[in-house]
Amino acid sequence: DQADLRYAWLFHGTLSDKLAYLTGPDTPVKIRFLIQLFAPLAFTSLLKPRILAIAAPIVGLSLLSTRISQSSVYHHYMADVVPFLLIASIKGTHELPTLLRKIGARMRPVSVQRAILIAMSTATALLFVIFNPFTFIPREPYAPIYGWESGASLDGLNAVGALIPADACLTTSNNIAAHYGQRTYLYVVGIGNYTECDRVLIDLADRRFQEFGSPNAYACKVFNAQNFHPLFYQDHVVLLQKDVPPQATLDQQMATFCAQSP
Repeated sequence: DQADLRYAWLFHGTLSDKLAYLTGPDTPVKIRFLIQLFAPLAFTSLLKPRILAIAAPIVGLSLLSTRISQSSVYHHYMADVVPFLLIASIKGTHELPTLLRKIGARMRPVSVQRAILIAMSTATALLFVIFNPFTFIPREPYAPIYGWESGASLDGLNAVGALIPADACLTTSNNIAAHYGQRTYLYVVGIGNYTECDRVLIDLADRRFQEFGSPNAYACKVFNAQNFHPLFYQDHVVLLQKDVPPQATLDQQMATFCAQSP
């Protein structure tokens, strides 16, 4: 199981192996992730550790995982953490003037609030400029995220949906799979038992979302070697199905594409 593999280092190998991972290249990335997580709120969330403790298991699982995308602010893994960060920051900011008075600092509450606001605004602006996923495409070791970039062949993708039964097993690319989630058998190219599906849906013009393997290469592989033939080929979108009669025009289009592909 893919999830189990992410934590295999904790349960297998020697102590030296574990220390080698902890001192390896993933650790600086995870430290940067924590800074990105807390900096927009000027680290004020840390003033309320009891609130943060509610979300601590999620952050802990992300930090322990060898899948580095879990330790990033770009992906969905932190969706359940953000509300607790905000609540902890609100309460921490409210109580900070009192805390400063207790340790002898002489600052007016309004001055403290202004300083916090400036710190939050500055940190957020810097992170937005440097790491905004609409202008900065995360690369290795993260899975890439795309914002303004065009790529999807929308007309073809909208038209092909009527040809895919709700109970059909489907293999497709990462971005297309999200639109077919309400089915029993759905696979992303390169993950799970995707070779067992008898339908393959690929946007041949979309070169994004290839972190698990090239969807285009897989489409050509099954077309050339495993008796898949196109049922649909429009606007660069192809739907291949196994053991169906070939259609000369569609087969020729697919053959031409595969011959020209690197």
